[in-house]
Amino acid sequence: MTYLKIWSGLCNRLAPLISTFRICKEKGLKLFVFWSSRVGRWPFTFHGSEDMGFLDLFKPIEGVQFVSTIPSSVNPINIDYQGNYRDLKDNTFLDSTWNLIGDPTLDDEKEVRAYTHWPPKFGMVGESRYSESLRKYFKLLKPVEKIQEKIDNIVSQFGSHTVGVHIRRSDRLPNTIPIDPGNRAVIVTTADERICKRLDSILKEDPNVKFFIATDHTPTDFFYRSRYGDSIVDAIDFFGGLMRRGENSNLGTMNGVIDMFGLSRCNYIMGSTHSSFSTIAWLLAEKGIPLEILTGVEYPGENPL
Repeated sequence: MTYLKIWSGLCNRLAPLISTFRICKEKGLKLFVFWSSRVGRWPFTFHGSEDMGFLDLFKPIEGVQFVSTIPSSVNPINIDYQGNYRDLKDNTFLDSTWNLIGDPTLDDEKEVRAYTHWPPKFGMVGESRYSESLRKYFKLLKPVEKIQEKIDNIVSQFGSHTVGVHIRRSDRLPNTIPIDPGNRAVIVTTADERICKRLDSILKEDPNVKFFIATDHTPTDFFYRSRYGDSIVDAIDFFGGLMRRGENSNLGTMNGVIDMFGLSRCNYIMGSTHSSFSTIAWLLAEKGIPLEILTGVEYPGENPL
């Protein structure tokens, strides 16, 4: 059996949960998951109750059992931010990882590490045998009815050509916390000019296109609504209303599920670097839906523009 401890924000939990479950299923291991209660962006102020479990968001997954304690007899494996390639064996404990996990008995290491940092570079994200295998298991994520109903209401407004744009911004504004745990200098790319240039070009080619903006930053939402008007999917059906869409709270987490699954239903996804949210939305989508990384964080020398 394998024990997994997960914490942090929504997608930094779903990534190790689903990818570790995939390995366990392929290798015939039982998976037990310790899900810490506070689901939100660390270390920002959290609003309201911190008690939110997996089953408050998603339907049960057969073969995943949630536990309140981890036996002291299991062998701990500490996985750092990039240490996501492990040979999982019986009686193993994966402690506090937030990445996708691969296994050398199943996966090519280069394919696994291509998705570390979610991904780190601007441009198109490529498919691989690893991503195709992951996609099958991410399909097991089924939102609970009250969340699925809101997803369906939003998707019903999509046209035949809908472009989803994920703009991660609340922790990437001036005077917020350093993003890089190694304290390297980073450049936070505002990217509105680049995004608008891209959307303007798409709108020129197809005046009937719809844009679904998924963001955790309300002023960003309003900016794109005012600029693109009726071309924006009027996604106002969120828990607590539009103003609480990206709140660091249980309501905000449920709204994040709505945004993530909304993105997955688009014909084309534009995402942010170093963000598990963009990548998991893509893994929830049907095979062949493109993911273009258009905005996010640069490390000097990593993403020359």
